[in-house]
Amino acid sequence: MKRSLFFAVLLALLTALPAAVSAQQNVQRVNVKLDKALVGLTPKVRDWVLSPEIQFTLIDGKVVSPTIHLKRGWTVPSWKGVVDSHKLTVRADRLTGSLVAKIHSATTVAGTFDITIDATIADSVVRGTHLTSKAGAEKRTGQLTGTVVPDVISGDPAQDGVWTVHLAKALPRGEVLSLYIDRHDGKFSAFAFSPDFTRRPMDVDASRLRFVDSKLSGSVTVTRLNKANDGTRSTFGQYRIDAAVGGAMVRGTFQGTTVNDQPVEGDVWGEIRHRRPIPGNPTVWIKCEGGYTGGAMWQNRVFLQCTLKDGRFVKGTASNNKGVFKATLADAKLTFGRNTVNGVMRSTVLSSGSVTEGDYTFKLKGMRAGDVMYGRFYTQLGGKEVQTGYFVGGIRR
Repeated sequence: MKRSLFFAVLLALLTALPAAVSAQQNVQRVNVKLDKALVGLTPKVRDWVLSPEIQFTLIDGKVVSPTIHLKRGWTVPSWKGVVDSHKLTVRADRLTGSLVAKIHSATTVAGTFDITIDATIADSVVRGTHLTSKAGAEKRTGQLTGTVVPDVISGDPAQDGVWTVHLAKALPRGEVLSLYIDRHDGKFSAFAFSPDFTRRPMDVDASRLRFVDSKLSGSVTVTRLNKANDGTRSTFGQYRIDAAVGGAMVRGTFQGTTVNDQPVEGDVWGEIRHRRPIPGNPTVWIKCEGGYTGGAMWQNRVFLQCTLKDGRFVKGTASNNKGVFKATLADAKLTFGRNTVNGVMRSTVLSSGSVTEGDYTFKLKGMRAGDVMYGRFYTQLGGKEVQTGYFVGGIRR
């Protein structure tokens, strides 16, 4: 199929871009979790993959921009999903209808699922059932629960919002590269992540991306500063994107090169969301690969989590997924801009057989695209800088 015909067909299937939201409209956010809905996934997956969360916006009772999320506790998940189409409606306190979602592992499309929902909404609580089917697998019926809460959004998300764009088979071993993009004043800023290939975020030059006439096109370059911190960079890929945009969906193809100039090409699929204000009492998590000092990188890895209220530290933890050390998080001061995050976090390693004990200070400077963020951390111990590297993190609502 010629590329011009491809876009004509694709744009015919996609709905028009969502209109700008006005202050007079009634806007609500709906989150619904489907218990054990994704049957028949291969390779075998853990339970957190099987129970996805459907999120959408209600604008004057109309379902807008549904998305599907495979959430995980600490990290950006390697399994991802995208809604291809939907027929969801909310009428007289009932949520009914269906959607079609494609689920993708780190390396392959794991299946396309038809999901039917039948639920009631009472006192802002959603309860009901789902029926899920996938070609070659038996149908699955299960429970769903969720919430309906007031939401604060405005404007056209395609022009001033958050984009997530996945490039399938863009990295060695056919892995997916995920671009987290903020769009504002006609410009794109972005970072990238691949949980399996690099385990750390990457810098993205998105200055050559363009969004014109419902098409996303242009090139991106994905790099990262080398560990030696001498200013040199490793290049992970250069890609040219050619995609159609309609409703909340981004669909198309890419071509380019990855490590060692290996040629790659594949599908582009993604979504566009409204930018939402930071909640008043968010829980924030930060992962610093090699954040402490004294041990190997995996031993120095630290997950920092804190709860804030009106910008002030309430409580927090510091931990390692291998149980290498015992540590505390004593304080966190974080400042969030439209697409930035900066701050200081203080932690104490109380005991460890490998990591150096003492009082640590993490200085953070980074970018965020909605609730996902990345940047550089600078670790000090005893007033001396001992580590620097990339962090990845997120905001839990």
